[in-house]
Amino acid sequence: MPRKPTPGDHRPDGLVGYAESTPTGLGLTPLRIQHDMNAAPPSALASSAAILDMPLVLREGLPMAAYACDADGRIRWFNRRAASLWGREPLIQDGRELYCGAYQLLDLDGSSFAHDKQPMAQVLRTGTGNHEQEVIVQRQDGTRAVALLQIEPVFDEGQVLIGAICCCTETTARYQTLQALHENQRTPSELLQALPAAIYTTDAKGYITSFNAAAVALWGWEPVIGSSQWCGAWRLLWPDGTHLPHEECPMAITLKEGRPLRGIEAMAERRDGSRVPFLAYPSPIWDEHGTLIGAVNMLVDYTAQKHSERRLRDEANINETLSHISEMLVTELALPKIAQLVTDGATKLIAAQFGAFFYNAQDGQGERYMMYAISGEVHEVASPFTVAPDTDMLRRLFQGHGAVRVDDLTQVPGYKESVLGHAAQTIKSHLAVPVISNSGEFLGALLFGHSLAGVFTERHEQLIGGVANQAAIAIDNARLYTRLQEVAERLSLALSAAKLGDWSWMVESDLVTFSENAARIFGITAEPLKPWSEMVDMIHAEDREQVIQAIGQAVITRQPTSIECRIARPDGRSVWVSAWGMANSHVDGANQGLFGVIQDISERKQMEEELRKRASALADTDKRKDEFLATLAHELRNPLAPLRTSLEVLQRKDCTEAQYVAARAVMSRQVAQMAILIDELLDVSRISSGKVILRRENIGLQAIIDHALEMTLPLITEYGHRISVNIPAAPVYLHADKTRLAQTLSNLLNNAAKYTPKGGDIWLDATVDGHDIVINIRDSGIGIASEMLERVFDVFLQIDRNFEQAEGGLGIGLSLAKRLTALHGGSLTAHSEGLGKGSLFTLRLPLLANLEAPMHDTLPISAEHGASTARRILVVDDNVDCLESMAMLLELEGHEVLRAQDGLDAYRIAMQKRPDIVFMDIGLPKLNGYETAQKLREDYGSQALTLVAISGWGQDKDRTLSLQAGFDFHLVKPVDFSALTMVINEGRPGA
Repeated sequence: MPRKPTPGDHRPDGLVGYAESTPTGLGLTPLRIQHDMNAAPPSALASSAAILDMPLVLREGLPMAAYACDADGRIRWFNRRAASLWGREPLIQDGRELYCGAYQLLDLDGSSFAHDKQPMAQVLRTGTGNHEQEVIVQRQDGTRAVALLQIEPVFDEGQVLIGAICCCTETTARYQTLQALHENQRTPSELLQALPAAIYTTDAKGYITSFNAAAVALWGWEPVIGSSQWCGAWRLLWPDGTHLPHEECPMAITLKEGRPLRGIEAMAERRDGSRVPFLAYPSPIWDEHGTLIGAVNMLVDYTAQKHSERRLRDEANINETLSHISEMLVTELALPKIAQLVTDGATKLIAAQFGAFFYNAQDGQGERYMMYAISGEVHEVASPFTVAPDTDMLRRLFQGHGAVRVDDLTQVPGYKESVLGHAAQTIKSHLAVPVISNSGEFLGALLFGHSLAGVFTERHEQLIGGVANQAAIAIDNARLYTRLQEVAERLSLALSAAKLGDWSWMVESDLVTFSENAARIFGITAEPLKPWSEMVDMIHAEDREQVIQAIGQAVITRQPTSIECRIARPDGRSVWVSAWGMANSHVDGANQGLFGVIQDISERKQMEEELRKRASALADTDKRKDEFLATLAHELRNPLAPLRTSLEVLQRKDCTEAQYVAARAVMSRQVAQMAILIDELLDVSRISSGKVILRRENIGLQAIIDHALEMTLPLITEYGHRISVNIPAAPVYLHADKTRLAQTLSNLLNNAAKYTPKGGDIWLDATVDGHDIVINIRDSGIGIASEMLERVFDVFLQIDRNFEQAEGGLGIGLSLAKRLTALHGGSLTAHSEGLGKGSLFTLRLPLLANLEAPMHDTLPISAEHGASTARRILVVDDNVDCLESMAMLLELEGHEVLRAQDGLDAYRIAMQKRPDIVFMDIGLPKLNGYETAQKLREDYGSQALTLVAISGWGQDKDRTLSLQAGFDFHLVKPVDFSALTMVINEGRPGA
């Protein structure tokens, strides 16, 4: 018998923990509607970028609420069903309506989505679809509706995200059903009958014990209580139509395994053969002893959703076909190819078995004749024809009487002699649409047929009408192009500068002539003349098609055209040129060819490329700077928040001793965290400038790893990770800086902990490889995308800010680890099989050349400084809080403390009161810290005076400036109290 799961258990579906809430009489607990993402059928809505420009007739024909946004979240369009769901029509003209047109969008728990956290915003940010999310739509009048969102990103041909489409299915009734299971206090039997969803229950063996009217309606019959087992359906099927035995149905799995299932897709076949697709939500029922006593199942009929998805897929395919036809026609100028493209595309668009395009053509003598293109499965139908049949129906069509649509030709009197003559023996459904130019000229007709009756609808007629309009435009363009090819006009272009070369191409001879300058640019001689094809071959392969299209455009428009391209010279050099050209023809219309000028712009292109690289580098640097500053601000605010809170606690009069101690501990930890952040920044700066100094010693590997684990284990423990450490049994020694290497390993372990989902695994394995020690740190985390592997060690780079555990840090830990490794003569590399497959960092370091064991494994630890002798101390800082806090601390230690807030006042007090020690900030008003120190050194006399600089600047140059000004010590804010005590006790060096 299955055991009732408790919170924290590992669920059979791989999740951890179960929801706890007050159970209803039926044993259901979840308040939120959950869905099985694997069971949700993919919508495949965004197979074409044309979705974002879906015509009005298509989007209004969608069976559900739908809308689309561009990549910036601006609503591009919405249909009436979406406006009805939202209770308003958003204003999309000014582009201020973002992500959703609802008055307010809420999560199922009633909380409002942040503007940039809405489901559409998440999809546009990640580029990943959201197939199953239910939300609450709050309308302006106060009413609410629950809707299931299916959002798909839309990409262009280059796989660049350009927007997204959202389809909304209202699920208010289902949500209210689940709510009723928690809120309704009626008996289970009364509640079952009152619910709108299909609900039934079984005992522990699966025998049906109750069901409601909605379940009977779904099954198509009433099962026998106590006799029917697992499910009341006459027959069960999987979504693909294969048989689903009752003993393997979702309810059976729930009873056998004692676990709930969410959104399992299946079909119920009734006795009359009709089928109903549904989603099953079975949940086990436990008694107060934790014994399984039965189960309850909710069956959600989603027939309408299935039809909607199929309709939407069909609409997307139609839109994609229309877009493809349009794209092909834009670049095609040959009449036969245009006719074939239109016929093939239109035949596919309406799923006709046969398609034909009869169109008017004209020979060289101006005589008109009828040509045709055919497509589909029955080419033999039209194969005997060289022209369109001369029939009454076609004559009416060709005379401009509009489209002809017939559901069944066999019912038309004299149909054997109509339309396609003997072809009508095999064709019943018929559709014919005229193709008419903008000038009103009849250009031809599109004809389609199908062996079944009633196939073509009014919508098919509308779609083909749109294709006919595109075909008319393409034919007009092709005819214009043909006329421009036949009639060429020669126009003169003056050379704009001596560096320009001129060229011309004569159609009749197919030869190109060059001036001396033009020949020099091409790296050839002006004589003999070169054929046009040879010159085209000299154009760089990547630019060739673009140049050919530009020349064609010049012929069509009879306007000057310009283009920049590369020329592959015979000597192997590649030069950039800018060319201008124009079609050239005689007055009588005879086509002569092209004439133009050309200029070498290689030097300009080189400068542009250099500027582009610099601009890109500056932009990248600026972006990373902004990201770093934002991250730094975030990281500095993180410890400030608990510091402020703890300070408030300490100021409360009712603060207990335990609270006082806890607040002090929080403040200590947060100050230490801020110091670590600043130290990391200083480390990066020092390493980059080559000023870092390694304190090498002969040290054991075990001591380094122990130190690193001591720093990292709190974070690993916090996230519930398991860590395995495997090092050589024999002692291994290195000549290294223990602190820096422990810092390197700690950074790698911290990185593994932060980027591994909670409860993951981390492995640290060290092996000897020749004269090196190789340390592998591997994790089961989120992995690294291949394109990021080379950049993973870049400073300020953070791989995935969206990962919930990745918050924190400045993005310098891995960069610092790699640089410290290099200073030790080692290497650090990263490897990952991809996202979701974990990461591996390999650290390789040279072993100690002398294999004898060192005298000790760690640095000796100096004894702590004892209590300070009472001194007279002057504290100088223009920041009152810094001044007072240090003064109070020193007074608590028994010292006499003097205070000053500027350099002049500090000098005056020092000369009058003669302190033993001066703690002084550098950035002071009236007289800065350096100037004050120099003046005191000059005028103080022989009495010993210890000058200590207290500054937020801590680089080597700052310390040097302090020493040069006369300071004895340079301490960096925030100052560690032990360092303060040491300075007080030791006094001035040499004193």
